[in-house]
Amino acid sequence: MKFIVFLLIVFFNTNQIIAQDKKRKKKQDIENSLDLDKITFEEAAIKMLELQKFEENIFNPLINQIFKFSSADLILEKDEKEALRQEALKDWYEMQISINRKYYSKKDLIEIIKFYSTDVGKKMNKNIFPIMQEGNSFGQAWGMQFGNKIQKILDQKRKEKN
Repeated sequence: MKFIVFLLIVFFNTNQIIAQDKKRKKKQDIENSLDLDKITFEEAAIKMLELQKFEENIFNPLINQIFKFSSADLILEKDEKEALRQEALKDWYEMQISINRKYYSKKDLIEIIKFYSTDVGKKMNKNIFPIMQEGNSFGQAWGMQFGNKIQKILDQKRKEKN
């Protein structure tokens, strides 16, 4: 019985060590692939956008909406839509790279990528779009309430002057 417990402890500890080594290796691989001398600004910007699931969360819904409202879904063949989608995606990435170039250095992008590769970065990235959507809805409701409050105050001031 003691031998079985001993084997289970050894097995558990070995699995823990292997898991930690894999995690360390993955982190090292990310850092090696992000060497400032080996990566261009464009590659770093695209990697950041990929980690943000930019194509999945922003581009695809937008392009699908454009196809739907323009009736392209009904008129164009699947391969024609895909060719347009690829062209639009290339243009969109170029625009995003240009915007990022205004605000970040290559070193900044690499640090952002490293952050997005951490557990908390992945969690943030997973939740950023629902948070933004919820914030937009809340902001609109709050803005209307606040606007109404200001309007009441202004109406009261006008009544007092008359």
